[in-house]
Amino acid sequence: MDDRFNRIDWHKTFPVHALTWPFPNPFHIEVGIARTDLLDDRISGNKWYKLKYNLKAALEQNAKGVASFGGAFSNHLHALAAAGNRLALPTVGFIRGELVEPFNPTLTDCSTWGMQLHPLTRKAYRERHDSAFQDRLMASFPGFVLLPEGGSNQLAVAGIADMVGVIESCKAAFDYIVLPVGSGGTLAGILGYYLGREDAPIIIGVSALKGVAGVLEETVLRLVGTEENFIDDLSMDDLLPEWWIEHDFHCGGFAKVSSELQELKARFECQTCVPLDNVYNSKVILAVKHLLECGKIPDRARLLILHTGGLQGVRNWSRPLS
Repeated sequence: MDDRFNRIDWHKTFPVHALTWPFPNPFHIEVGIARTDLLDDRISGNKWYKLKYNLKAALEQNAKGVASFGGAFSNHLHALAAAGNRLALPTVGFIRGELVEPFNPTLTDCSTWGMQLHPLTRKAYRERHDSAFQDRLMASFPGFVLLPEGGSNQLAVAGIADMVGVIESCKAAFDYIVLPVGSGGTLAGILGYYLGREDAPIIIGVSALKGVAGVLEETVLRLVGTEENFIDDLSMDDLLPEWWIEHDFHCGGFAKVSSELQELKARFECQTCVPLDNVYNSKVILAVKHLLECGKIPDRARLLILHTGGLQGVRNWSRPLS
């Protein structure tokens, strides 16, 4: 295998610890947090695991490089560019919308680390899942591997299983895992890890997207690889742990921020010393606050919040609240 893969220490771990919950907790829920944001300052959080086996496969295939899709503030492209730089593996980012100079901090980093940035009109970007469109794009980059937006595919799901293994190795006891959901790969990896396990916790995803109820669940099941079982209702209760996605905490849509969310974020960071991003993890804290106060989590249950990183995006938030 190409020795470049070992230029990154893929065996690094992250802490899992108790959290003093800074909001009302009438049912005395024990709250903990898994800090994947502390894995690396550039290959952030869950992206570390989603990229791991994709990059390994690209190197084993002697790919000339790796390309993917994302917005101008994409955590995925940021992590891909950083990893490609460390592995001496060329990267290409197909960016939604115009490239406006000077670049924002995310794109500045990507460009500095050698990623070729190619803008796509928003109309063209909507075709990113179409195989013929992908072929036309990749004709300019022969020998490159193309990853989906967010990096969510079967190899990403396998990487996330490694992440859950790290959490379990910490011997932390929990009844629930709560995490943000974007492209669905992290949630799918966690569900896949616990597939068929009687001791599995209940998994709650918090959607960062608006208007995707049903569609997002189908995407997750397809990534788990049990979509057929779900449709045919074959042994699903015996395979998947209990899980659902909360769809009411997006604050108006992807990357939308309310004054309530900003106030919650500031209070949480001040009292816990755990930094949050605006797009994903702050909305998980908002959802958990609601779940704990309304009694949706049973009395004295143990709940683990998965912090998925993405803190590089905080630098881009000089704009006013929506």
